[in-house]
Amino acid sequence: MHLKFSLRTLFLMTTVVAAGCYELVRPTLIAQQFISATDSKDYERADTCFRDTGDRCLFDLNEKHWRFLARAELQPWSFRQFMRGERLLTLSVAYGDAGPMRSRSFTVIVSRAGLLMPQPAAFGGGFGVGGIANH
Repeated sequence: MHLKFSLRTLFLMTTVVAAGCYELVRPTLIAQQFISATDSKDYERADTCFRDTGDRCLFDLNEKHWRFLARAELQPWSFRQFMRGERLLTLSVAYGDAGPMRSRSFTVIVSRAGLLMPQPAAFGGGFGVGGIANH
């Protein structure tokens, strides 16, 4: 059996593999961008990671409350999430004015298109039935 080497085929295969790898890691890249923005307290930049503009809320909450802190943590990648092209984040927010601080935790699905609406975590409360953006 004689294999014929072709630069065109090699280039095409390299391009396909690179595009596939990018699609697989895209949710992780978006999640890391979001975590970096929340760690630096750049909530306006963090809000741009959300897929739908109606889910953007961190900047507004920061402007609304005297004290506000958000922290995001990337959860381990499961095989199911890998196959679906998703990652999970835990988003913890604390906010308050003159009184005591309130804190909530949310689970956020990170898709290839961006972060989906935060949902109240099973172990914590939420801002309402629809998630953090309804506060």
